[in-house]
Amino acid sequence: MTIKDAITFPTGHKVLTRRSVLGGMAAPLLVPHITHALPILADFSRPPHCPTVLPFVRDVTEDERAAGSDPRCFWSVIPAGHYSTDCATGARYGALALDYMSANQMPQILQWAVFDMMSMGRRHSGIEVGFLSTFGRAATSAHARRTPLEGVEA
Repeated sequence: MTIKDAITFPTGHKVLTRRSVLGGMAAPLLVPHITHALPILADFSRPPHCPTVLPFVRDVTEDERAAGSDPRCFWSVIPAGHYSTDCATGARYGALALDYMSANQMPQILQWAVFDMMSMGRRHSGIEVGFLSTFGRAATSAHARRTPLEGVEA
């Protein structure tokens, strides 16, 4: 079985894209976004179209949707303002994202988070640094373990 075979797509979609995950969503859930406490996410058995279990993902408000926002924001964080604390928070968010992405065969979470980071229009904080550093460590570790012929195909 290949990775492509393991991915389950929403009904009627041939490709798992941000639009297919967001498509068909009803009005957004108005759930307060908690940034001061990290949930314990031991069970990622929810369907792949429910990434709001991640602490940095939220459904947008009715006002945001009326202003043209996508139904879901994949990078909704509020830095504490202390660089090392924010780096640690970002590293935890990165680890939770990797767990979620692996459990749900949904690597798109990383690109959607980065795209939303870029569109925020503010200077990066320790949260972004810690988050992306976690992915950098995971990528270099995985790359170091591969055999010379692995990873040649795009």
